[in-house]
Amino acid sequence: MGRVKNQIIFNWDELGNENDEIDLPTGCISDGNLADEIFGKHISLEDIPNLCDRVILCPKNEHSLIVNEQVLQRLPGIEKVYSSVDGTECEDGEDACNYPTKFLNSVTPSGVPPHKLNLKAGAIVVLLRNLDVNRGLCNGTRLIVRRLHNHTVDCEVATGSNKGNRTLIPRISLIPSDTFLPF
Repeated sequence: MGRVKNQIIFNWDELGNENDEIDLPTGCISDGNLADEIFGKHISLEDIPNLCDRVILCPKNEHSLIVNEQVLQRLPGIEKVYSSVDGTECEDGEDACNYPTKFLNSVTPSGVPPHKLNLKAGAIVVLLRNLDVNRGLCNGTRLIVRRLHNHTVDCEVATGSNKGNRTLIPRISLIPSDTFLPF
């Protein structure tokens, strides 16, 4: 694998035409369902380790939730839904903390999973936070869900030097650091 060091790959000011459009090679354009093209119409549990290096990038959280659901439907097995317990932490008075729970459940700030997290055994998930750096449980680490429990998710590390290690991911309190909300 080659390395690039201190080189400009793209001059962003020169990309695109007068309409800010970029021409892509035809091999990069999907004519059908992108999830079908990347993961196939059906995913067997034996395929999972080979699929860990595939990803569909989405510009917005709302798009990634749709793609995640499409890919999850390709996995066999029973889906388990984990719901968040949303609340606010306010420093500047109680009025800012009086948001309805329904509203809090509807927002998904960057770096925070959705209110309802749907999982199946065999699903590939990505850590959003550093949990234990020494054990390879870092932001961006891919895990394969092996078992779903009520308060934990049993996962196998799918990438890196800790590949194959099993870990239990507990319910975690997350406070988004970059949000448009006043709390």
